[in-house]
Amino acid sequence: MKLRPLVFAVCLLAACSRTGAEEAPPEPAPEVAEPVSPEIAAPCRPAGEAPATLSIGPLDLGPDDFTVRIDPESDTGTPVLNFGFNQEAAEALGRVTTKLVGQAMPVKLDGETVMSPILREPILGGRMQLSGQFEFSELETLARRLSPPCQTTD
Repeated sequence: MKLRPLVFAVCLLAACSRTGAEEAPPEPAPEVAEPVSPEIAAPCRPAGEAPATLSIGPLDLGPDDFTVRIDPESDTGTPVLNFGFNQEAAEALGRVTTKLVGQAMPVKLDGETVMSPILREPILGGRMQLSGQFEFSELETLARRLSPPCQTTD
């Protein structure tokens, strides 16, 4: 899949929800993200469809490191891609992003940099959101390519 130039934004759920001194500590990383919609509850990559690779800074992640789902953005209702990282990937992401605070953090899909936001704080808590001017079908394709292969029943 060739990505056309899009404006992307990373919204770190923990970072976006912080309001002040009385904030709660970050939640532990989830084992898997809980799906919202049955149609995309368990996206999988059909046989013959090449997997996409996800790189966040120097960290390369595979489909076993995270789950991905499409949700409506809470303020606008536009579709966004939400990631839930497993414990090991969440810890690695936390270590990497702690070192990159104040710097650009490239996010790549299939080796193509799709965004390079300035990291304001580490990604802790095992959740990340990609948003931008996406069509639902574009996000559906990305979610499928970033997911593990479909299970076949013989």
